[in-house]
Amino acid sequence: MPRDRIGQSPSEAGGETEEERNQRIKVELVYLLFAVGNAVSFGIEKWRYRSVPNYYFNGTLGLKEGSITNFWELANSVFLTGAFFVWVLAALSTFLTFFQEDSTLNKLIWKWGVFGILSFLNGLYFSMTFMSYDRAYRTIRQERYSLSSR
Repeated sequence: MPRDRIGQSPSEAGGETEEERNQRIKVELVYLLFAVGNAVSFGIEKWRYRSVPNYYFNGTLGLKEGSITNFWELANSVFLTGAFFVWVLAALSTFLTFFQEDSTLNKLIWKWGVFGILSFLNGLYFSMTFMSYDRAYRTIRQERYSLSSR
């Protein structure tokens, strides 16, 4: 029974033509550039633009007395750090496919890292920032209401 080519290296699948090889390299280059671009973007956002000491001040609005968790800051820290490392791994594994025929590791990182872990991080980020935004909104609205009723 013939096996399909999915999951097989080009040598297992009967080799690849020069045209197929060039096409594969172009596709891998696009994946590499995509991964490097995202890693750089998340890294700059995390360690440059959001490193200002009072950047997350508004996340403290609405904190109850004694509460110290700024969910806006925590959500951004977890998401940006996690996304940075996922994209770095994706870039490295994609880069390695230029030098090896077997791309199993690359497929696993893209499947479970990029599409799996990043999906989870997005959900976590949304829920934590929503809590923070809603708490700040309610605090500001309550302050405005109490000022206008005077």
